[in-house]
Amino acid sequence: MAETTSPYRAINDQYDQQAKDLVCAYYTGSQTPDQERHVRGQLAAIVIQARVAEQVVFGRYRFSGQVGHDLVDEIVFDIEKKIAAIRDTARSHSTLDLEMIRSGRSLLGWARQMMKMTALSKHRDIRARAAKSETFTGIIREDPSESQRAGAASIRLESALATDDETASDDQRFDQALDTFDRMLTSTDRRPRELMHPAAVGVLTYLGISGRPVATVDGRRALERLLQTTPSLPLESLAAWVALVEGTMTASQQSSIPDLALRFWDGLTLAEASTLLESGPRTTALVMRGFIAGAIRPNDEQIAQIADAASALLPESAEESVPEAVSAVIATRCSRVRADGSLSPLRESQQWDDLRVDLALKRVATCLGAGGRIERIEEMVVRLALSVAGLAI
Repeated sequence: MAETTSPYRAINDQYDQQAKDLVCAYYTGSQTPDQERHVRGQLAAIVIQARVAEQVVFGRYRFSGQVGHDLVDEIVFDIEKKIAAIRDTARSHSTLDLEMIRSGRSLLGWARQMMKMTALSKHRDIRARAAKSETFTGIIREDPSESQRAGAASIRLESALATDDETASDDQRFDQALDTFDRMLTSTDRRPRELMHPAAVGVLTYLGISGRPVATVDGRRALERLLQTTPSLPLESLAAWVALVEGTMTASQQSSIPDLALRFWDGLTLAEASTLLESGPRTTALVMRGFIAGAIRPNDEQIAQIADAASALLPESAEESVPEAVSAVIATRCSRVRADGSLSPLRESQQWDDLRVDLALKRVATCLGAGGRIERIEEMVVRLALSVAGLAI
């Protein structure tokens, strides 16, 4: 009986042949860096279109639900970097050899093998993030991107907690940490804004909240002004947001809470918002103030590294627009404080508003075609800031 080829195998063979044809065409040309970047982008698109990540996650390892979808996102991002020949600063990893594809090696087979090698470790990373129950002070202490001042302050905080009663509950220790943090922010020898954002992220992680507040450039400025006159805004706006989602919002809440403050909480689920609301006014205020303050800002060299990495992952047509898109994300998410404690020029922050950010991201998203979304561009820059520059923004 003649051997038959399954439709599944035939489709994979077509993808592999398409990849080989692209690489062979590249080698018959002038082989410029731009052409190499372009062909690598096409190869990444083939792997994504073939849904290799889904086959590995849902087929090979039988993951399901949100964990499975999160894992797909993780390993797709990882394989995109491997195909684009981007190496992490923290550790090196195998990147795609175009000569290997030209010689007939299966692109999908290579990608599948790479994904199998990383899937379980990525899953452990996801589980570790979800299960992490440290206080925000521990998270600040472990973050290597913070300034030396932040590190010294967190050591003082650690010492303050070291003598606590060993029988204290997690909630009691959390309250003690907040008390000490409040005292530390009144110290005359430091700048509190350096710690506000990592502390806010740490609080959310401690409470098991994976969602993040939505803070735009204009929104951060306006909310900072509102907080000066209405210190109770964080708790009141969160309570109003929960009531709005539940359909129980009062007329008083509707008239007194600015839409801007309500939209700030849109990144949370109802369950997450309720958990944060139950944690009390100090915690809620710390979260809002932290995300208004913004994350530690990359320096110029790190910004250039992020832009180079993003350009390698995007179509060639987006190259000229990438640096401004990266700057737009940084303006949206970061403060003026750099990791070394220095401040970026004020004009760098003042030149941005929501409209300019939106236009900068749309220019890059348009280059991705019908599936291009500005949220995807922002997420990519955030991930690259962590993997390339070691900064959580």
